[in-house]
Amino acid sequence: MPHDLSYPKVINPLRLDPARVTGEVLPFASQYDNKPCLSCQPGGGLVLLTNHRHVEFAQHGQEWTFHWVLYHSPDGGRTWGKGCHAPFFGEPFFYTTPRHTILCVSADLDPVAQGVGTTYGGADYGGRYLVLNRSVDGGHHWARSQLTPELLPDPERFDTSAYPGMLGAYDMLAMPDGSLLYGVCYGNGDFMLRSADDGRTWTAQRMSYADSPELSYYFEHGPYHRGLMEENVFFRTPAGRLMRLARLEGRVFADLNLPGFVSPGPHSGIDQDECLILMESLDDGVSWHYRGQFGVPGMMYPSVLPLDDRRLLVTYTLRMVPKEEYGYPWPHMGVHATVVEEDGTGRLHWDLQHDLVVIDDRTPDVGTSGGGFGKTLAVPAGGFITPYSYRYMPADLQTILREERYLDPAVYEAARLASPFDHPRFVFDPGASKALTRHHFADYFAHETHRARELTGLLRWSLG
Repeated sequence: MPHDLSYPKVINPLRLDPARVTGEVLPFASQYDNKPCLSCQPGGGLVLLTNHRHVEFAQHGQEWTFHWVLYHSPDGGRTWGKGCHAPFFGEPFFYTTPRHTILCVSADLDPVAQGVGTTYGGADYGGRYLVLNRSVDGGHHWARSQLTPELLPDPERFDTSAYPGMLGAYDMLAMPDGSLLYGVCYGNGDFMLRSADDGRTWTAQRMSYADSPELSYYFEHGPYHRGLMEENVFFRTPAGRLMRLARLEGRVFADLNLPGFVSPGPHSGIDQDECLILMESLDDGVSWHYRGQFGVPGMMYPSVLPLDDRRLLVTYTLRMVPKEEYGYPWPHMGVHATVVEEDGTGRLHWDLQHDLVVIDDRTPDVGTSGGGFGKTLAVPAGGFITPYSYRYMPADLQTILREERYLDPAVYEAARLASPFDHPRFVFDPGASKALTRHHFADYFAHETHRARELTGLLRWSLG
């Protein structure tokens, strides 16, 4: 039985009044795109960036071609101009500074996935730098620069043997003194970058986890043998404490038997059950301490907004249907939000059992997540706007997934051979987990054989 498709909706209301939590899905003609970024500009204008994919142009043995498309709305998302190609790369994110400058960093330029030596911007790209695009006119014109290892202090030798590229956080943070913070990892090191001139130039300082037994253990035993900065989000609490949420492999922390930690359990072969870990710095971002797990496995791509002098709004993507033992009150993938409160001692409190705000849950539960992202922004006129992506799956595809017919090698291989994804890593493997086989079938082959699509949506909403 399909669930209610009106948004937002409040699950198990306790402190929130559902009648006052209102919103509307904005009209955006999504065709085949995901992982949207958004900037709110003075006067109500919006700048939207989406990852547009062209399955029809892909060649066998290659993944589909994709490019980034930039859209402008002069009226808060009521109408949109024609999209135009944006020369960005990887998985960029938008950050709008207090001066309304848009900074766009390609934060996940993986030289393994993209191909070492990929040409980008007329130069060979080997993953050793991040691309920073900067616009001071609302996204109409962009200046490009690079964040390179030469920015980083080098008191210790960089060990890039396990991973040769540079990776970055998925957000920036404006500090009270007007400076901007951004985090990167390179090889075996994490670094805090700071800008005092609205993102034009940056300095760097190495981070430390030496005083945190939990983070030190992860740094030494984590699965990727690199820093902890990928997909991090920095924020300041209402009392001014500097914290960050990091997407990490929770199974490593499970080995420590930490109080209250929820482990994903046995590995399925895909990364959609990783965890959000909360950290705090007491020295302006130099050293970091473990402050616990945020929520349950599968929560990622967070964003944090201040609400008042004691509350924060945290939005995140639930990229997997939560296991029953997690006790999560809404058993559907999608983009959700919760209100976090800071008490007088500085401790953060959240209650995922009550007042859970569902922003989107349209990806069918029989599939795998359609991206989500869902970085919520405050609208100058009041309220919020959340861009997100979800997966459309026709009824016949949902039936195949529900009946698990994709586990039949003949069905699986017919779909693979009809798609561009005939790379050896996608060949049917009888030893693979059911979750990984379903992931390959639904997220890759189904685009060609069953008309599945990733789509972008935007919700403008208010807590009342």
